[in-house]
Amino acid sequence: MSKKQEFTIPKGLNGRVIALDFETTGLGADSGDRAVSLALVEIKNGKLTGKELSLEFNPRRSVPFHAFRVHGLSREYLKDKPSFKNEAQKIVDFIGKDEPLLVAHNAKFDMGFLKAEMRRARCKLPEFDVCDTLEMAKDLYGSERGNATLDNVLDQLGIDRTERDEKGHDALIDTQLLAKAYKPLLKAYWNKNKDKANEKNKKSTVSKTAVMKRRLIQESR
Repeated sequence: MSKKQEFTIPKGLNGRVIALDFETTGLGADSGDRAVSLALVEIKNGKLTGKELSLEFNPRRSVPFHAFRVHGLSREYLKDKPSFKNEAQKIVDFIGKDEPLLVAHNAKFDMGFLKAEMRRARCKLPEFDVCDTLEMAKDLYGSERGNATLDNVLDQLGIDRTERDEKGHDALIDTQLLAKAYKPLLKAYWNKNKDKANEKNKKSTVSKTAVMKRRLIQESR
């Protein structure tokens, strides 16, 4: 994985961005859970390019019922799919060598699985930065339960999520929707935090002016 571990908030829309999403057997990337599907969607200069990669994997273990209820991918369905190891090079090639920005909604989860699966596959990841849209959503809409979910983000931005509602969690559908949400979400985040910065600068200016006035008064005595 990239040596740059901290999540990034982009300052512009230029460059190459890859939205991604995993579906898994559970939450423990380092405690036995495995990826069952992964989707990557490319964005360049703020626009979807149409380039996508959608993969399903045989996790070589059971798929617990609670995980099956989320994504609908059973062990029986996945038994003839390739292993993650056999598909790892496709992921590396898609990410490329130009150090793109990888975007995920709850990046800690997705990056955890990406690192763990690549480690098992003994496949080296290219360099990249990471942006977590979940953190932006929490800043914009609050961290109370439900406020920062992908569903609420899509609703707040006016993005149609009918297909997600009808089909449930699907790595490709979720990644396509995340890719559509990326640009307007980022702009909303910029606007909110620009206002915060302006307010902070205003307070700082007022404070400095008050200090100057006090000094002038003291010097005139």
